[in-house]
Amino acid sequence: MKIENLILVHSFPTNSLLLRDLIEYLGDYFENVHCIDLPGFTRAIPPLETISFDGYRQFVQNKINELNLDSYWMAGLSFGFFIIDRLKHDGRCKSIIAMEPYLGAQSLQKPTRKEELIRGLVHLILKLNWSDALWRNPLFRRLFPALADSIPAKSVDIVLNEIDGRTFFETADLLLNNKERAVFQNLPDVLVINKDDETLNYEYVYRTFREHTRRLFVIHTAVEHHPRNPSKAYFQERIPADGNLNAIQFVRGQTRPLGGD
Repeated sequence: MKIENLILVHSFPTNSLLLRDLIEYLGDYFENVHCIDLPGFTRAIPPLETISFDGYRQFVQNKINELNLDSYWMAGLSFGFFIIDRLKHDGRCKSIIAMEPYLGAQSLQKPTRKEELIRGLVHLILKLNWSDALWRNPLFRRLFPALADSIPAKSVDIVLNEIDGRTFFETADLLLNNKERAVFQNLPDVLVINKDDETLNYEYVYRTFREHTRRLFVIHTAVEHHPRNPSKAYFQERIPADGNLNAIQFVRGQTRPLGGD
C-alpha cells in the first residue's frame, strides 16, 4: 500500500545525504518522498543570515509552495517536527508524522555532565564569534568525533563538509535553550517514538501529544535517536510494518487509533 507524497524535514545535524537510507525505507510506503534540506545544512543551500526557527519555517513553507503538490503527508524528524509544527497547512496536508519529535528544550532528557560542558562550549564559541574559524580548524575536525559522539562515525565527514559552521553552532544553541512550545495542528497525527530514547524525554513527549492532539496514532519503535549504523534494513527491523500500514488506514479514517492508544 502506497500513498502519493511525503514531505520530510530532517533532524539536527543531518540532511538528505545522511538520511538517504531512511528516505529509501519511506519510499516503500510513499510514491514520492521529498526531503527538504534546510539552509546551511548542505553546501548547495546558503545559510540564513539570521538563524531562527521562524527563518527555517518560512524556508520550508516556500519549498512546499514550490512543490505545488495536490496532496501530501508532512513528516518532521526530531528538530524537523518543531519546524513543521507551526506551518500554515491547508487542505492538501492530510497528516503530520512526528518522528522522535523535539518539542523544545523541556522535551530533552536531563543533560549529563558532558552535555552540560558541551552546552557551555557552544555558548562560548558563539560569544567569541569563533564558529566559522573553528569549524575549518584541522585540530577541531580531529576532535569533533569525540565531542559529538552521538553522530555516527561514518557520518562525521558529511556533517563537517556539508553543514555550515555558524549554522551548526547557532542551531545547537537554539535547540538547547529553546523555551518555545509546540502548538500542534488540527490534523491526524502519527507519533513515531521509542520508549527508550536516550535524547528525548519519552514520558513528556507522549503525554504532550496525548493532551494536545485530537486524533493520534502511535507507532512504538526501537529506532535510536542517533542510529549508529542506519540502513534501510535497520529501519525495517526496528519499525513495525503493520504499524505503518495501520497508520495509513487511520489517517484515511478507516480504523480507530491503534499502536497502544
